[in-house]
Amino acid sequence: MKEDIQGVCLRQRLLLRPSEAATLMGISRSRAYELIAAGTIPSMRLGTSVRVPLDRLRTWIDQQCKVPSIIQPDDHTDGRRTP
Repeated sequence: MKEDIQGVCLRQRLLLRPSEAATLMGISRSRAYELIAAGTIPSMRLGTSVRVPLDRLRTWIDQQCKVPSIIQPDDHTDGRRTP
């Protein structure tokens, strides 16, 4: 189980730092900040600090999994694209 510096399990915390959210999502810290700045993943400000609400992050991830892909497979049975 991943723990932060204070020894608190990240799954028990309500608000995550962007770097912690990045770790949980398996993306880079820079990418997490990009997604936050773009308003793609849920976040909030506490003074000058940015935090990601864990419950809203989980909901957002669940919603992303339910969105149909805009990329449609080709009609080819072998899955290769034609030039």
